[in-house]
Amino acid sequence: MSDGVENVAVDAPVKETPAIQELILPSLTADEILPAAPVLPALAAGEPDKPSSEPAKQQVADEVEQPARLSDDEVMGHTAALWKYLPIPDRDKEPEPFPEYLHSMVDYPGGQVIAARVRGKKHKHEGTNCDDWFETANYQRITVLAAADGAGSKKFSRLGAQKSCRAAVGYLVNTLENILNQNPNLYADLAEELAAPKCVAACSLLANAVQQAVIKAYEAVEAAFYSRAANSEYAKSLGRSLQLRDLSSTLLLAVVVPLSELGRECVLVSCQVGDGMIASLNTQGEFAGALKLLGTPDGGDFSGETDFLTSPQMQNLENLQTRTRISRGLLDTVLVMTDGVSDDYFPNDTELYRLYFDLLVNGVLDGQFSQLEPAKLTTEQIKLFKQIPDPLAFPWVNDQSVKVPVQYTRRICEATGLTLAEIWQDKTVLDLARLELAAQQKQNGQIEVDSSQRLLEWLDNYVERGSFDDRTLLIFKR
Repeated sequence: MSDGVENVAVDAPVKETPAIQELILPSLTADEILPAAPVLPALAAGEPDKPSSEPAKQQVADEVEQPARLSDDEVMGHTAALWKYLPIPDRDKEPEPFPEYLHSMVDYPGGQVIAARVRGKKHKHEGTNCDDWFETANYQRITVLAAADGAGSKKFSRLGAQKSCRAAVGYLVNTLENILNQNPNLYADLAEELAAPKCVAACSLLANAVQQAVIKAYEAVEAAFYSRAANSEYAKSLGRSLQLRDLSSTLLLAVVVPLSELGRECVLVSCQVGDGMIASLNTQGEFAGALKLLGTPDGGDFSGETDFLTSPQMQNLENLQTRTRISRGLLDTVLVMTDGVSDDYFPNDTELYRLYFDLLVNGVLDGQFSQLEPAKLTTEQIKLFKQIPDPLAFPWVNDQSVKVPVQYTRRICEATGLTLAEIWQDKTVLDLARLELAAQQKQNGQIEVDSSQRLLEWLDNYVERGSFDDRTLLIFKR
């Protein structure tokens, strides 16, 4: 296909490069992570030395009680209080500090967008800025989503994340207006058979617009670098002159085009530079085909590296064409996330179902629950309710006296024996799990908040072992 459309096949599989996680715990020794090795009892004083024998050694080892290995939940409970909270540096210490939190909920003509971004535990512990950013916009019923994650090793990468998102979204909205003015039948053309010339041409227009938006994002980051290169504040903060790579960032773009005013059939065009994930869900479909991954996390020359927008090849249109995905089909949910979220739900092709369930059970998304009442539960529902584990509440990094309860689909599956596929078919267990969580949230005064605040609260408080990065999640709901 011409003009930068890599593939219009809706069900083409997308392979992922596994993200590499490293357990980094603040001020924690190896002995604090796992129980100390057992110590064998010393020989009594005056006891003569005896030749060692393997059976004797084995007998002693058998008599020593081996300590049980701590579960992930126990380890996280132990380490939760070890994280420190340091505020973002003042303006006089570091130029252009970022807010610790961002959240937004907007009702667009094509659907609702719920988005939030939180500063990761590592940044809080070290007193450094959050590196993530997001932007959303809309033209007619077309919604544009952008998220970016600045390179953690680069002090001003947050600026690259912010400038790239803003430039890409601004360019796309302006370009979409021009495209629709010149092609008033765009929606009808996109609804044609995939191989039809009109559909191919319409898809090419959108794909090229997304690819050009990435190039405009690169140019915006480059311009941001040049406008600061001679500023002594940045050189003082770095201890050297500012360089373009100091603004390195990923970029994830998604354009959602509903083909009708009310239907669920959409065209989704995406382009991804670096790690993170873009995915769509048809929550009314069959489990096996409901989730589609529309991004490919990629890396650099070494394990754990990520390609960034500031890499020279990101100005190459052919390179961007290989990163472009086009999907058309029934969908009602689009998820765009940085790796602070996607790595916690790996492998994405199965675990993003768990992410969706976590959003439902913690009240971020409404779903289609029956709103069960405790006094009206059936015998089977009561039996299932008793198997559901209580919500976990770890000390909040910002204030150790605050504990925010969170439900985990992972723990629910372990306790009940239900699979993700079974929960997809019958979400009663999630409805039941929300009962106690809602009671605790009401007790803590957490009920009267909108969905974006709920998303922010959940992102800031759910705990996964080895997870300490900034977290950004954008949710488009048709």
